[in-house]
Amino acid sequence: MEINKINNIEDVKELNYSELVGLLKERNKPSGGLKSIVEVSNVCRLTKGDKILEIGSNTGFTSVNLALLNKDVEVTGIDINSNSVNESTNFAKLNHIDENVSFMVQNSEKLNFIDNEFNLVWSSNVTSFISNKKKAVEEYLRVLDFGGYLILIPIYYIKTPSSELLDKVSKAINSKIDIRTKSDWINFFYKTANNSKNCYLEKIYEKDYVYNEQTSKRMDEYCNEILDNSDLNFTTEINNEIFKKYVEHMNLFNDNLQHCGYSIIIFQKRHIKDESELFLSREV
Repeated sequence: MEINKINNIEDVKELNYSELVGLLKERNKPSGGLKSIVEVSNVCRLTKGDKILEIGSNTGFTSVNLALLNKDVEVTGIDINSNSVNESTNFAKLNHIDENVSFMVQNSEKLNFIDNEFNLVWSSNVTSFISNKKKAVEEYLRVLDFGGYLILIPIYYIKTPSSELLDKVSKAINSKIDIRTKSDWINFFYKTANNSKNCYLEKIYEKDYVYNEQTSKRMDEYCNEILDNSDLNFTTEINNEIFKKYVEHMNLFNDNLQHCGYSIIIFQKRHIKDESELFLSREV
């Protein structure tokens, strides 16, 4: 929903989480926040002139920080929400990095880029929200150059949630939640690449995390900070409803993430599959 179409409380109630984030200009972050971006940057070691594509750039946090951490790279962020794209563009300007970062409205299932254009495609957890996941991943692989990196930071369930919780989260993000494991996600990407017969994905990095539960005090502090930093210009009644809906979403996600883990997974696009390893090891 466009900002200028919000005229009453009922309009606010129809907002999904992505629209709410765009409205409040919250810097929607990947799991792990800046730490995850630093981790990926350290592993991939991009160089001058490399091109990055972020799928589902939202309000620009990841794209801008990728540009700040990787000097002289060119970053493009795409999102289907025009409000988020506009806010991302402003965020890049505030960071004086807008010459290296651009944002545009695009559909991930039909990317308007040439084959093998990017050295890194950052998909984070956005594939969870896409209707035709197979088509989207095929597009990621099409625009990713050979030797380039595909970044996946999936959120997955490690404890079975109730059907009631699943329904609430699905409604909040406007996308049906499927219960997938980490292995489900990895195998889905492998299978999609193998079926394309044009490339192979080599998993070169994997690290697992769980979420810390946030206290009520911390939740209130964070929500108030986001609302204080926003520049909502509606009636008091509408502003209060927006605040109420945002707090409800944050509390819902806090509950949901106690059933979840996430991983930083880095694939490299290659021409052929490498042979298997026998004598594997573990950290001690």
